[in-house]
Amino acid sequence: MLARNLGAIPGDDGEHARWAMLARVGWGLVHLTHHIGTTGSMHYETTAIQKELSEMYTEAARWGTEPPDVIVRSHRHRNAETRIRVKKKGRSGFATSCVTAGWQLKTPFAHKIPGGRVAPPQIGGSVVRCGDEEMYTRHQVWDLKMASITKIGG
Repeated sequence: MLARNLGAIPGDDGEHARWAMLARVGWGLVHLTHHIGTTGSMHYETTAIQKELSEMYTEAARWGTEPPDVIVRSHRHRNAETRIRVKKKGRSGFATSCVTAGWQLKTPFAHKIPGGRVAPPQIGGSVVRCGDEEMYTRHQVWDLKMASITKIGG
């Protein structure tokens, strides 16, 4: 009901909220869904993002469908992006995979993800645009202050 009240465009079955969406932005194709895998270490923070992009291209080649130019994921509350050079439809550019920043402050769940215990929360948003030759992503992230220091003892 919230998605409908906010004016969301209904899908093929009339639903206003869905698990995944393919959106045409100019000449480009964007694949959006909420969840993305996580990792056990901040050193591999972009692994799942890049792997998701590679798997999307593998599936597109397998079934003869158009691969996305940009994939957008969320749920990890930490902004990150990977890009690889591709040639698609005669255009040279980049395929991009990104994870959006959070939209809320830390919850108890944030302490379970890599970086969630040691990094300040990230609040922000992402925009996907289509230029004449490339798809562009822009991310705004506001890092919030860490918790204050508690003095213990003398």
